[in-house]
Amino acid sequence: METKAKKLLSPANMTKIAVLSAVAFILGLEGIFRWRLPIFPAFLALDVSDIPALIGAITLGPVAGVWIVGLGNILNVVITGTTSMGIGPFANFVVGSAYILPTVYVYNRMGGGLKGFSVGAAVGVVFAAAIASLMNVTVMIPAFAYVMGIPIETIIGMGTAINSNIDSLVTLVLFSIAPFNLLKFALVSVGGFVIIKAFEPVLAMITKKS
Repeated sequence: METKAKKLLSPANMTKIAVLSAVAFILGLEGIFRWRLPIFPAFLALDVSDIPALIGAITLGPVAGVWIVGLGNILNVVITGTTSMGIGPFANFVVGSAYILPTVYVYNRMGGGLKGFSVGAAVGVVFAAAIASLMNVTVMIPAFAYVMGIPIETIIGMGTAINSNIDSLVTLVLFSIAPFNLLKFALVSVGGFVIIKAFEPVLAMITKKS
């Protein structure tokens, strides 16, 4: 009997992961499927590049979903480069994985379906926003400020320009980064569900063959 690892590493599944990773990369391209909203600081760009990872995690398993998140970000760094010394893509990987894993875990535990997806997505959205908030306060923003040689106050000031209540790193996270991630992963959840339902027969066939 094939182990789950062997099934995941089969040529067919690796091809699916590669295709979904390429789609994730395309959905994360600046100026195409990635945009900025005036209610958030300019360094926060909204995209739905985690939808392919969500689809991969549901059809191929959570490990495949994490691989797709990672490969999509690697493609982004290799092909388009990075202006954050890799900190942004790394943060995207961690936070994207923090959304995918609990979402699919709860979805599977509840036997799938709309209820399972809704509860799983709600848990994933909140968990991802919490991880993003914690990481930005403790690691990401301080690391970005250090490697780029700019004061943290400058980054906070970008938030203050949008919302006068932002006057510290904690309030920047509370009023900008946390709401941003809640919105982002809510959109990923809705978009992912619509695509999964629209192509349910095809995805069911892919899952069965896997």
